[in-house]
Amino acid sequence: MHDLCEGVVPVILNLALTSIVKNYQLDPARSSATSSREVLEDRFSSFSFYEGRPQMKWVDASSTYRIDGKAVQKMEVLLKIEAILIDILEPNWPEFELLVKLREFVLLAFKPSIEKEKLKSFEVLANTIASICQDLRPGFEVFCKLHHLTHYGDLVEFYGPLFLYSTFR
Repeated sequence: MHDLCEGVVPVILNLALTSIVKNYQLDPARSSATSSREVLEDRFSSFSFYEGRPQMKWVDASSTYRIDGKAVQKMEVLLKIEAILIDILEPNWPEFELLVKLREFVLLAFKPSIEKEKLKSFEVLANTIASICQDLRPGFEVFCKLHHLTHYGDLVEFYGPLFLYSTFR
């Protein structure tokens, strides 16, 4: 679970948000924002979070987003991202598909019980997530924690639901 919450989720959130800012002109209609980056930041800052607002930072040196905070805060951003960006994201954008697939994976991983037929879904979703990441950022290398997601089905089949051996508190 740590690999998911502290590794994969923030990396993919950062990749998707950075790609949105770089590839689309977001409509600042309901804010005083003048750039796509400001539109995202305004929306993010106006949304309430149960565990406190994680820090969303634009890193000028690398021209990327970075979300800092606790694992639970990063997970909350992922689970609420559609609500935060409801009228900004377009369903045909690969970034939207990436975030939806990642959320689907996370929700499956946190289920208290999983039917045997669903175990293959872990591998399919993980491979889809990795493929979209590579499409969004040419040269993107599948890092160990992302590859590890393809094995979650095997882990669940052998050990049971992931929460049984989670360090997530």
